[in-house]
Amino acid sequence: QVYEDEIRHVATGLVWFTRWSEGDRLQAWEDALVPPLTVARARGRGFDAEGRARAGFTAPEIERLRVVGGSRGRPPRVLAFDAAVEDRVAGRAPGPMAARVTRDLAVLPLFLAGAEDVVVARPPSTAFLTRLADAGIEVPRFVPEATREALGPHRPHSYVPWGATPLPEPDLDALHPGSPWDPRWAALSSKSASARRARELWSDPRGLVDEPGGVWTEVMEPGDGPWVIKAPFSTSGTARLRGQGPLDARQRVWVERTLARDGEVLWQPWYERVVDVSTHVTVLDEGVRLDGCSRFLTASAGAYRGAVLGLWTRDLDRDVLRAVHDRSAGPCIRERLEEAAREAGRWAHALGYRGPLSLDAAIVREHGALRVHPWLETNARSTLGRVALALGGRTAPQTPAVWRVERHSAALASALLEATLDVGPEGWRSGVLPTNDPATADVLLTWVEVGGVGVALASPE
Repeated sequence: QVYEDEIRHVATGLVWFTRWSEGDRLQAWEDALVPPLTVARARGRGFDAEGRARAGFTAPEIERLRVVGGSRGRPPRVLAFDAAVEDRVAGRAPGPMAARVTRDLAVLPLFLAGAEDVVVARPPSTAFLTRLADAGIEVPRFVPEATREALGPHRPHSYVPWGATPLPEPDLDALHPGSPWDPRWAALSSKSASARRARELWSDPRGLVDEPGGVWTEVMEPGDGPWVIKAPFSTSGTARLRGQGPLDARQRVWVERTLARDGEVLWQPWYERVVDVSTHVTVLDEGVRLDGCSRFLTASAGAYRGAVLGLWTRDLDRDVLRAVHDRSAGPCIRERLEEAAREAGRWAHALGYRGPLSLDAAIVREHGALRVHPWLETNARSTLGRVALALGGRTAPQTPAVWRVERHSAALASALLEATLDVGPEGWRSGVLPTNDPATADVLLTWVEVGGVGVALASPE
């Protein structure tokens, strides 16, 4: 009887609220709530769709209520994605493509957030949020911009950018403002600084970086094998030059321009890569916390194309797996990766940096033998690899899964809109789940393939 009375009370209130409000009823309700009340808190911990339907809510309103995020009382963190962290650290203006990628991937911090947090992104479609909720993901609140007006009256706990840059933190009146930018932190995003650090630790002559004159000698007389020359600040296969043998005229011009702009370049052989892996740590006041490793996938030019989810050594060839765990000549590859990440974390800690830090490494084949390069690049920011690490924790035990990042196509977006995911009490079992909204994406599409099930149509590389 109490339940029936509550339905009648809600129905009566809804009738009068509809008469007094204009336009979108749910938006009007949210606008009328006074802190500490929020839609998520007023909704309660359980969700009764049938009762709301009987009270007069429409099916679209009920679905929006089911997936709406927001704080139930705890001050939220505000998380923001930025594809142009390296550009900003280097003092360069981000290009238009970085802005388009940022728009497409702006929702990804939701996988690093909690239900009470806020993600700075254009609000995804209700259909996309429903699929996330059905997959067991707690959906945060989305706001189109990091401003006090967009956040409303709820004071946030902190602003969590994708990475530290010289840009000032948005004025959100956060309870715990972030640390101001320290120019020393630029070294943590520099490929050349990482190479110098690795050389100091392991005396590895590969990937040497010198001042312009020294680099010029290095890159003008390379061996006959393939090589790559990288700008100090670049990401995902950009701002780099690949070739073999002596440089031609076009390549020399690229080197001259990069040297003039950045003062140095990084030269190294183009390895026969067997495994690409990122090791993730968090730099805290009390020290360095190891968060895990993720094995990532790349296109032929080096662009990020996704990651193997779960155990990073899954399905490796036997000789590679043996090398990963072989201690006959000292620490095994896994231990060397972890120690390199801790060393990078100690370096960052000494510079006053606090936050996420990831190292890119590679197991390569040289002259028929496997060799590990445990510290190729440092990323003083959140990374797609860290998102992959979070996604991997949602798959059912022993279930193979891959996260894909591919160029947008209408056919691929359509296939992702139709894909389904089988979810059990132990986690994701099989199927496909989009991880950014196929209905609004422009440049990139991302999705998870679980249990060997993939989309029928892949975007061409």
